[in-house]
Amino acid sequence: ALKRKFVDLDLQHSLINLSYVLVYIRAVPRRTGHAGLILYQNGLFSYILVEKTASIGTIWSFSRMGPYKVGHFLKLVSIPDGFFIFNLELKLGCGGQVGRSAGISLKILNKFINKYNKILIKFRSGDQYFVNVNCGASLGVCSNSGNWHRKYGSAGIKRRLFGYRSRVRGVAMNPIDHPHGGNTP
Repeated sequence: ALKRKFVDLDLQHSLINLSYVLVYIRAVPRRTGHAGLILYQNGLFSYILVEKTASIGTIWSFSRMGPYKVGHFLKLVSIPDGFFIFNLELKLGCGGQVGRSAGISLKILNKFINKYNKILIKFRSGDQYFVNVNCGASLGVCSNSGNWHRKYGSAGIKRRLFGYRSRVRGVAMNPIDHPHGGNTP
């Protein structure tokens, strides 16, 4: 198989109180969603997961109650009901753990802030989970939603470059090789 470098993404947006600008968008090995190189206001660079509609030069400015911009990483308590999110934290401070694949989005269904300090999130599978209100998530849909339409060209490319292993059906084998084998007329 090919050797691919691992790109370290900042899934928890470590510097949350600073504005940042998107400098570069690139495909990343071992991930289906695209990564964006951002420049923080203090001069630090970092890679993040990019939203579907983000373009180079997009500026995200920090404000607690300002207008919501797609792709911004916010606490769940400040995101209104019905918004689509991705890169969701399940445990406080651990960074995004759910919804990081290409074209994925989760939906905020309801908030139970006063009673349980939780928010109800609906996953793509239809499952619904409660998450702490202080966890963070990015607004919008994860980038590269057309990833599933990729054409591999041949089975060899899929096998050699992407690590898929071929499978032989049991009925196609000899009786010595598999319990289902040997039923040829």
